[in-house]
Amino acid sequence: MRSAAWQFPIATSPVFLTSGQHLDWLSTVSKRANRAKKRDPFIGHHFQRYHGQIPIWVLTEVLDFADVSKAYKGLQPADRDEIARAVGIISALGRKGARPGELLANLLENLTVVRNIAAHHSRLWNRRVVPIGTGRLAAMDSFRGLKAPQDETVYASICAAGHLLQAISPGSAWTKQLSTLVRGRLEPIGGRSAAEMGFPDEWQTLPLWSGPTI
Repeated sequence: MRSAAWQFPIATSPVFLTSGQHLDWLSTVSKRANRAKKRDPFIGHHFQRYHGQIPIWVLTEVLDFADVSKAYKGLQPADRDEIARAVGIISALGRKGARPGELLANLLENLTVVRNIAAHHSRLWNRRVVPIGTGRLAAMDSFRGLKAPQDETVYASICAAGHLLQAISPGSAWTKQLSTLVRGRLEPIGGRSAAEMGFPDEWQTLPLWSGPTI
């Protein structure tokens, strides 16, 4: 028996800002799910048993990072804010448009570009990527040392990844491992320095590298 193609209801969703954003995202996700059902048993199972209705926590296994970033960006502001606060994103008070959800959407967009560069084995260490608005992140210790008013260095991306990892997986050793890598493998190279990646002076004393930030 052939399994049906995966589809969501196409009615306008109150979860997304616009029906257009919703439908565009669903079109992309539908293609990924239908392609994955042949190679991923857990996706095929939902086609066979549940008519292709796949819970989001299962669906994310076959989505690109960009798909997840776009889904988050398209959410209603209140929903974005709730998720952002859950991962320790706090907006700087008194700044127009500094909702926590907007800050997290910016970080996810930045990390999507970084992920794509890394996935294609391209040069990343001293590149410029999607700018992160730093003035609005001033309330969080994780982002101390970034350039103002925006930072497009890899160091800013590292701060974003480090903050989110510590929020999602408390006790993560990622920042310590990266610190060891930078100090032990990059800085000893003649003519090279962490400053080329955007690392500020005395970066090892900043909260992200010296202790808990969440």
